[in-house]
Amino acid sequence: MDNNKILIVEDNREYQLFLRALVHQNGEVQFANTLIEAREALKNFLPNLILLDISMGSENGFEFCLELKNSVLWSEIPVVFLTAKEQTQDKVTGLSMGAEDYIVKSADPMEIQVRIRSILNRQFKRANRETITLGGVKLDFSHQRAFLLDSGSDMGALDLTPTEFRILSLLIKNEGKTFSRQKLMEEVSGNQTAVAGRTIDTHIHSLRRKMGTYSPKIESIFGAGYRFSKDAENQI
Repeated sequence: MDNNKILIVEDNREYQLFLRALVHQNGEVQFANTLIEAREALKNFLPNLILLDISMGSENGFEFCLELKNSVLWSEIPVVFLTAKEQTQDKVTGLSMGAEDYIVKSADPMEIQVRIRSILNRQFKRANRETITLGGVKLDFSHQRAFLLDSGSDMGALDLTPTEFRILSLLIKNEGKTFSRQKLMEEVSGNQTAVAGRTIDTHIHSLRRKMGTYSPKIESIFGAGYRFSKDAENQI
């Protein structure tokens, strides 16, 4: 439980410090003061839980939650609204968007702590069960690691960057589906900008190099983009 990662999207510095004291024992905490910072954080910090305020200056936490739930990569990250808004309609709106919970800031600190810990426990159990094996490639989402398998035996973990793991996860989860370079950028970076100033082609080249004889599983579709093919033959 202490390797949890918690992203807190909150622009009030005093409340940030309060939340850090409340949840720091549950794992690593990172703050985002704006939704722009939250999107940037998700490029290299894949959280087990997002605590999200609704009123973020000119930005809206509801819209960000919807953005996450519509994303292939981030839709399964639990989102908890932690907000001063107590109206029933706001609670209904937040929960209907797929949020795991809706907690008002006026709640007792012990209650907030217990509800957050309960969500992390459920997420931990789900993550420990969540692996995908396809075409001789195994993804372990609980530890964000990828492995190559030879006749069912583990050949060791690939030394992937967070971006490479996201690309590989996206392609494997959507086996046979072709993603354009632009779509891969949007899904992996959370917006329509290039990923950390590098092109998708550069990330794919690095990913293929690390996959070695399994590299043909990531196919280039001329004029269209990339896809993962479980039936592609390994290199000899």
